[in-house]
Amino acid sequence: MRAVAVGSATIDVYVRANRAVVLDWHGPVEERRYMMLEYGGKLNVPFFVEETGGGGTNIAVGLARLGIDVEFVGALGDDERADRVTDALGREGVSTEHVVRLKGEKTGLSVIVGGPDGERSVLVCRGANSRFDPKTFPWDALDGAAALHLGSLHGAAARLLTELPKRLERWDGVLCWNPGGAQVGAGLDAMRPLLARCDTLVLNRREAEKLTGAAAQRKRVDESLCTLCGACVAACPQHIFRIADGAVATHNEERCIRCGLCVKVCPVGAVLVEPWGLNLRRIMRDLKESGVGVVVLTDGARGVQAYDGRRFY
Repeated sequence: MRAVAVGSATIDVYVRANRAVVLDWHGPVEERRYMMLEYGGKLNVPFFVEETGGGGTNIAVGLARLGIDVEFVGALGDDERADRVTDALGREGVSTEHVVRLKGEKTGLSVIVGGPDGERSVLVCRGANSRFDPKTFPWDALDGAAALHLGSLHGAAARLLTELPKRLERWDGVLCWNPGGAQVGAGLDAMRPLLARCDTLVLNRREAEKLTGAAAQRKRVDESLCTLCGACVAACPQHIFRIADGAVATHNEERCIRCGLCVKVCPVGAVLVEPWGLNLRRIMRDLKESGVGVVVLTDGARGVQAYDGRRFY
């Protein structure tokens, strides 16, 4: 099997800002977290790590480590950072035969600032990544490929998405798409031509909420199905489920150890999601209706949920 990973390539500089302050903001619908640093101050960091990265290259390396014959296709500058990217991919067994090096451009660079709890914020200069376009894209790289992973595209590179549906009409491989903020911002209608051809769609929760206009729900139990049998109450080792006022409710959800017993023991399928996760079923159904094969939604520390039209995972 031969796969092609299309997307960004960067040099990533990781630093840990241990003295950063994390501000939690709770709105009526959504919650956000902000990393705060002293304006005009100088903060010592305990270490930094410099590595190659990027949405396209990370996927390519992951596939190569799974034993798949994979090629990375993307745009690099004509600088020393480009050599470091191709050398690193070569050591991982990733082909760079069709990598495009753009004269006068710089290879992408990201500064990743980690907070005290392990979460991070990213400062990114996309450089050559945003200069890729249908004219410079090596379309023959798709010849003979059984799978294509399409990562986030920005700037001129986003124009590839209007060309791809036509290019893929006679291509019978598997398409996995992880669109970026620019594509999500364009709206669902603009994405439909490629979504209809997409075998697997990967988004984070916030992107999916914006795209569908539907919000994640905290509803863990479908009251219309629940028979109040108490199976989930008895099975939960953390005593998160309880019957009150004629309904099953959850409390202290942060104590969930993700054992999955509550979902497994419910005889009627009324427990929709484990307490640690949000209910993303409506969002996943809406995205599935666009023609996608499998919908995959990531949600940070809350993990990953997926839907194939038959089962939720």
